[in-house]
Amino acid sequence: MIRTPKVTMTMRELDRLKCIQGLIDGQYKQHAVAARLGLTTRQVRRMVRRYEQHGPVGLISRLRDRPSTPILPHVILLSDASPGMLPAELDHLGSASSFELQDEAQSDAEGGRSRA
Repeated sequence: MIRTPKVTMTMRELDRLKCIQGLIDGQYKQHAVAARLGLTTRQVRRMVRRYEQHGPVGLISRLRDRPSTPILPHVILLSDASPGMLPAELDHLGSASSFELQDEAQSDAEGGRSRA
């Protein structure tokens, strides 16, 4: 007896599976499946190819169970930096203004100054 692996799919992936199976069985046209899934006909052809090669597992998002993009080191440095530490080449990004606002908020909190 051949065992079929159990596959966990989202509702969106299940809908894709049913549409692709219907397309292969001749129940649906390619443009109708593309419109239903919000894809182009080229993307549908690629999904059909993946389904034929890998079965239902081919329709599961390949990004699942992958870690997200790590935070870039310069983002961490900018959040911990003070205005004097900000390199001149990053001034065009607008980071200096956010630091100025942060410094104003700190001085307001420390000095008890109120904004008018």
